[in-house]
Amino acid sequence: LQENVKGCLQHKGRPALATCLNAHGLLPSTVTQEILDSCIGTDGPNKVVACLARLDHVVQVPTQLHLEGCASQGGVEWIAQCLEESGIRPAALTQVEIDACIGTAGLSGLEQCLRTNGHLP
Repeated sequence: LQENVKGCLQHKGRPALATCLNAHGLLPSTVTQEILDSCIGTDGPNKVVACLARLDHVVQVPTQLHLEGCASQGGVEWIAQCLEESGIRPAALTQVEIDACIGTAGLSGLEQCLRTNGHLP
């Protein structure tokens, strides 16, 4: 999604960012141009997706594939940070919840455990 943000900014400009992203079905209805402007102002144009996730406007929910990919890059203890850097960590999800689910369900059952316990939508 961050690549889509970049493309919309380049081709349509900042004032039309929400319109451009909505035209491609990429934004939840809760995200407005004002929220996008605020994220660009605080985090810069390269961190819009991470800002939206931090504000709990999750535009992409982590999947098992994301979780395993993060674990393969930096180990299971790095999953929350990896999701944060990718801009897809829900605001309420921390490494503590991830560690607890890994302890009970293992890495292969991580997504399902996080969903069951209300940490992923």
